[in-house]
Amino acid sequence: MRENPAPAINRISPEASCAIFDTSEIIAIFNQWVEWADYVVAHNAAFDKQWFGQAKLPSIDKPWLCTYDDFIWDKNPKPTSLINTLLNYGMGVRHAHCALTDCQLIAALFDRVAETPGQFEAILE
Repeated sequence: MRENPAPAINRISPEASCAIFDTSEIIAIFNQWVEWADYVVAHNAAFDKQWFGQAKLPSIDKPWLCTYDDFIWDKNPKPTSLINTLLNYGMGVRHAHCALTDCQLIAALFDRVAETPGQFEAILE
């Protein structure tokens, strides 16, 4: 099993992780969401993708889109972090680097940026 650098980033102790709980119901729901999805979106997708198929996380056989590498943000043409991108669009950030919060922030960013649908089309061509 890989060493998990996440606690140094998000300050969540390994003891609080789902690794110590029975996650079978959660994984079943997650698998259903993945089945319904056309693709998976993450900021720095290469980092997130490496954890799937490890330990209790299922493999994901869907295309990954990265808000860092694949998207062009007019207010942040050279993104360094999800936080910087959000701040450049005037969005507040709380509890960054927690998976669910990052998902919510990316969804809010897509809602805020008018050219998001065109970006998806360009990336997926």
